[in-house]
Amino acid sequence: MPSVVANGIKLEYESLGDEGAPAMLLVMGLGMQLVSWPEPFCRMLNEHGFRVVRFDNRDCGLSQKMDPLGRPHLLRTILRARLGLPAHVPYGLEDMALDATGLLDALGIRAAHVVGASMGGMIGQLMAARHPHRVLTLTSIMSSSGARYLPEAKASVRRQLLRRPADPQDVDCVTDHLARMFTVIGSPAYRTPPDELRARIRRSVERSYHPAGVLRQMTAIIADGDRSARLRSISCPTLVIHGRADPLVPFACGVDTAVKIPNSRLVAIDGFGHDFPAQLFERLASLIAHHAQATRPCAILAELRHNPILWLLAALLSHATESVAARTGDAVGGLTLFSRGSGWRTCRRTLRRSPPRRTGRRRPRSWLSCVRRRCAAGCRRSRRSRA
Repeated sequence: MPSVVANGIKLEYESLGDEGAPAMLLVMGLGMQLVSWPEPFCRMLNEHGFRVVRFDNRDCGLSQKMDPLGRPHLLRTILRARLGLPAHVPYGLEDMALDATGLLDALGIRAAHVVGASMGGMIGQLMAARHPHRVLTLTSIMSSSGARYLPEAKASVRRQLLRRPADPQDVDCVTDHLARMFTVIGSPAYRTPPDELRARIRRSVERSYHPAGVLRQMTAIIADGDRSARLRSISCPTLVIHGRADPLVPFACGVDTAVKIPNSRLVAIDGFGHDFPAQLFERLASLIAHHAQATRPCAILAELRHNPILWLLAALLSHATESVAARTGDAVGGLTLFSRGSGWRTCRRTLRRSPPRRTGRRRPRSWLSCVRRRCAAGCRRSRRSRA
């Protein structure tokens, strides 16, 4: 697989699908490699018309290891975070968000649909908040806002996460340890056969196993703290997917994330835990693809804003077709770029990056009617001044 230098470090990545198609960046979670995004799932996204880019986060997989930065003290970091004190960590989630943005730069991708799972969802949230022009849409899966009042993982899950394999150098021992962990956090309604789970984990371990990097990533999550204020600044269309049976990041975390991100939608899946079972590949791919495709007009106009003349022509065309659709009750030749009401307000937020004005149930006026009204008002003022 190829690698690039992004944000000053080497990142291993893989690009699947047509390079001319809209890009979808997949960001994986704590200690997980790019192969944790199953290839059949990625191919389904390709079939929906997207170029899929998956990569190894720093300190993970075949990307650059950050061992020179030292080994952080986990308990000390947790204690300082609980007391509201700044935690001194080798790097933070903001740095990892810059890595992902740097990868887009290295690949020549101006903006992408970002899909993040667990810690990857947190990185995606920071990308959308700090670099809104680079994120067309955001899909946050099994992630959280980091608020203190949210429920924590079950005690059995926390105990399993703190355990270590008896022999970290033995592939079979590490595979057994990770298989037990994924069994604990997996989806109770969509169980992966044990042999298939072990084979998948073994391939990942043989590719790379770096527990020191997992520790640094974990302290980065703890030190990042509450992202609630940053989530409220996200303006791109957001889909939040969360399992009701997630034992690691409880369902309440997904609800909280959806509440705090404006213009977001929550999809709850019964029996879905903290893994990617093959039984849900098709459903998840369909949800993500339809979310990105439904907001594609916003992405088109976000690109056109660099050329004011094309942007104006596209907006006029959109309003003209919308007016005809309003009279006939149907779209005209598939040219309607905005839907009435929320669709236009969504695109306006994407372009202006400002909160929507409350319009209630009143239909938005077309540009032509606004121009007519302003011309009429100007004529009335000129007549009054002459009189």
